[in-house]
Amino acid sequence: MIVLGYSTKTCAACRFLVIAILLGVSVSVHSYDVEFDIGSRFGTLQPRALGAFSLNASSISGAFAVGTTADGEVSIDTVGNPGIDAYFRGDASYALGSFISGLRLEATTLRSVETGEEAINLSLSAPFTLNGRDLSLSFAPACGVGFYDDESFNFGARLNVSYLAGDFVLKPGATFSETLFPDGSRTLAIAPSLGFVWYPGIPLSADFSVGWSRSETDSGTVSTSFPVSAIFSAVPLPWLCVSAKLKSEADISGLMSYRVDGELELIKYVPNGRAFHLPIAAYYSWTDGGSANFGVSIMVGFSFGQE
Repeated sequence: MIVLGYSTKTCAACRFLVIAILLGVSVSVHSYDVEFDIGSRFGTLQPRALGAFSLNASSISGAFAVGTTADGEVSIDTVGNPGIDAYFRGDASYALGSFISGLRLEATTLRSVETGEEAINLSLSAPFTLNGRDLSLSFAPACGVGFYDDESFNFGARLNVSYLAGDFVLKPGATFSETLFPDGSRTLAIAPSLGFVWYPGIPLSADFSVGWSRSETDSGTVSTSFPVSAIFSAVPLPWLCVSAKLKSEADISGLMSYRVDGELELIKYVPNGRAFHLPIAAYYSWTDGGSANFGVSIMVGFSFGQE
């Protein structure tokens, strides 16, 4: 199963989480939220002009539901190198009592200014969800393909449990995947995770994952790594969204790499579902005994929508 990249639009996703909760208790709802941003990034790499967008839309009519999520960032540095990092997801589901079946298509495209990497990944999954009063269970088998620098075929599954405990929704889960490459090498990955959502208050969400990955080349060489991630997002005030992510990975020799991302977004709401945004984001990455990189981006944006 394709593991999709982290987007700095976590604040927008946190806002849409509130909409999704409201949709869950509605009979027939159409909702959308669109945001556009422009700005620049500075740091150890070449300065860049940035453009970003995000889209969340959903519709529920009786037992049928469809939804779309998309976000991305395009950039160009001072010497003319373009970059893109975009994500799309489309969902369709049908509810039969407490049982929900569906299909999900996901796509990512990447062109990295830093490394020159180019990749397109496609994934198709079939989530099955069984809802109870305080507990829901979801299982989603999936397969996917990668193109360009990430040419591969992968398959796997994700298991998720959501449990209502007072004002919290607890979300333990696990992802299993195997990726096959044209040269005969392969990667097996297992990543248990734990998350929670606290929606009556801030709202606040957090997700933690500790994984194990084993790669084998066509010559039989084997390497093992242990990726770890923690993601937080919150809306502490109606005009403020904050998010942070910590990501690290250790190989079998103990060599560590780290990356920390943070974003703060100021929002000024105006009538008719519109708002002005000021997202400020920063990242810092480093390796044991290696070089470090950092970057800061400042953008201004505008959004509109309907809840």
